[in-house]
Amino acid sequence: MYDGSVVRGVGSTGRALVGLTLAAGCSVPNIDLEGRPCPCLGGWQCEAETQTCVRGAGENSGTAQGSSTGGETSAESSTGTPPQAAFDIETFSADWSTPQSMHWTWELRGAEEDFRAFELWIATSADALEQGDVIIFDRDVNPELGRFSLANTNGVDLVVGTITDELLPGTEYWGQLHVLDTAGGRTVSPNVAVRPTTAEPTSSLVIFTDDDPFPPGFSLPACFSRSAAVPSEGTHHFEFLVECASDGIAACEPVSESAPECFENLRIQGLERPAADIGGGDFADAFLEIDIAIVPPDDAPAHGWWGDISIQTSEGWRGLYGVTLRADGEYRRYQVPLAQTGLTPETFDGVIQGLRVGSQWTRGAVVRLDEVTLRW
Repeated sequence: MYDGSVVRGVGSTGRALVGLTLAAGCSVPNIDLEGRPCPCLGGWQCEAETQTCVRGAGENSGTAQGSSTGGETSAESSTGTPPQAAFDIETFSADWSTPQSMHWTWELRGAEEDFRAFELWIATSADALEQGDVIIFDRDVNPELGRFSLANTNGVDLVVGTITDELLPGTEYWGQLHVLDTAGGRTVSPNVAVRPTTAEPTSSLVIFTDDDPFPPGFSLPACFSRSAAVPSEGTHHFEFLVECASDGIAACEPVSESAPECFENLRIQGLERPAADIGGGDFADAFLEIDIAIVPPDDAPAHGWWGDISIQTSEGWRGLYGVTLRADGEYRRYQVPLAQTGLTPETFDGVIQGLRVGSQWTRGAVVRLDEVTLRW
């Protein structure tokens, strides 16, 4: 039932990231499960004669499964035959990682009207993945996994990737993508993608923490300021109460005619933090680390569907774009590889001049930033 269209990110997007395919560091090839001993992962069948796994029905694609998977059972017809898969997962891979996070990306063939949700299943070994000893990232964890395209992008930026976080450093992770459809079916990627997280870094440059009451420089807008309300760690953080004018521009005071959402880059500039010790050998694994929390107004949805986390150098602003910022009131630690921002060892001058987090914010939400560090 797919319409022949291939789902890819369109535009400069990429935890969720959309259409971001730049690679950094080492790359580990996908694992083909053809010939592995039974039992088999979703999308594969056990051949009775050889007791090995062979591809399931479909043109080299994952198929809707009729068995229970992760507490959810795919629909079957009255004859017990699994329904035809509504989607075809054409590619699935893990293209970059940091010590505690990993970015996964895919290409999908199918129609938006058939889509219900994505799930990403990961484990620390092939055996654990086969046995269902997995961590499941779904729309309750990464909100973009409940969407075919990102909100606030007019359907242009399709969800073709996500970031899994709170992982273990220096650990290999095995992942498989599931696509749930409106007929109750489940399409499973025919391959398993595998990649290690990077090792914990040994060097760091603090941009903002409690040891430094206020970084040299200034914050924009003026009401994005230092607060002691709810820090991620220690005693202080930066906070912004979102107010929107009728023209969709952020404001620092309530206005009589207001829009429900407005875009703003929350910035700390004039920092002049030297990081000259990051040499070419360290650059591939260097990353910006930042804790971000969004408190939604009255529990209303307030995710930042297309945001960016960027640093300013002599090259201007460079960042990770298309990031989905989860709004559940809790701090989430984002790790942004410098190599994914467009910087290179040759263009990075070793001085951090500014930091920003931009998104379309929901009026009444509270945005908090804390514990900003460059690590390598």
